[in-house]
Amino acid sequence: MSQHSWLPAFRDATLFKVAYGYGLRRNETRMLDVADFGRNPHAEEFGEYGVLYVRHGKAMKGSAPKRRSVLTVWAWVPEILAEWVEEIWPLLAVDGNPALWPSERAPRGGLAQLNARLSAYRDALGLDAGLDFHSLRHGVGGQEDAERFDRGAGLVAGGAPEVVDDRAQGQVECFPLGGEVPGTAE
Repeated sequence: MSQHSWLPAFRDATLFKVAYGYGLRRNETRMLDVADFGRNPHAEEFGEYGVLYVRHGKAMKGSAPKRRSVLTVWAWVPEILAEWVEEIWPLLAVDGNPALWPSERAPRGGLAQLNARLSAYRDALGLDAGLDFHSLRHGVGGQEDAERFDRGAGLVAGGAPEVVDDRAQGQVECFPLGGEVPGTAE
């Protein structure tokens, strides 16, 4: 047994916590790079992990991936990210690979690999067979509503903490709880 055989399990645990903490989709989680985090001037207590810049969001058919920014709302998320990026990630990362979740065999793991790992952990822990990656995305909403409202972050359909980021204009907009997202009215 290798002295670093615990690294994949640590990576997986951190990956699933981050996916849950930000309400991310599978591919959004898989495609994260170390540089996809930044400061939120309205929540400086989160340091370098105050906002997550999702570069590979769900796209419309035939369109490029949608970019979005997701605010950090849980105090434990920056703590686990800092531990992963500063202490553990360097033990698994390969020079020149920016992937936040490097695989032992490839620059980043695949979607099927994410599903298989979550299923294996779920089954080993005796959790409900209905728990899948998408459950992590939707499970975050109900528990975060109050905290997000207090922090001024908006609620978007699906329960994930989200803001609309228009970097070309240098603007980040937060929508109030229950508020309508501009441009979505019929």
